[in-house]
Amino acid sequence: MAQQKATEEQDTAIKAAVDKATSGLRSTPSAASEELTKPHAEELRALEERLVVNHREKAAEAAGTAKAQESGPAPVAVPTADNQKAVVDAAVAAAGPLRRQSSKRNTRLTLRMPSRAAGRKVQ
Repeated sequence: MAQQKATEEQDTAIKAAVDKATSGLRSTPSAASEELTKPHAEELRALEERLVVNHREKAAEAAGTAKAQESGPAPVAVPTADNQKAVVDAAVAAAGPLRRQSSKRNTRLTLRMPSRAAGRKVQ
């Protein structure tokens, strides 16, 4: 019985010491904790600075792009039916001699092809 009482007193003392140590750690931040958080806080500040610089660069680039689009090339005139007809007529007139030359070349090629085939021996 005396041994059981001593064990209970020892358990009570251990529990009190643990509670005291735990409440002491919770109430005051330790130097070790500050040493661990300081590098992370510095890293977060550096990342924030990089993010702000990146955001400013992209905003300036977007503003430059918008300004360039506003001062872009002048709008193209919409062709009228008369303009289109004149362009088509000019293209047809320019293509006429080319079409005649092309058809002459094709005729010569077709005339030569059978003579080449006749020269070959069939096996």
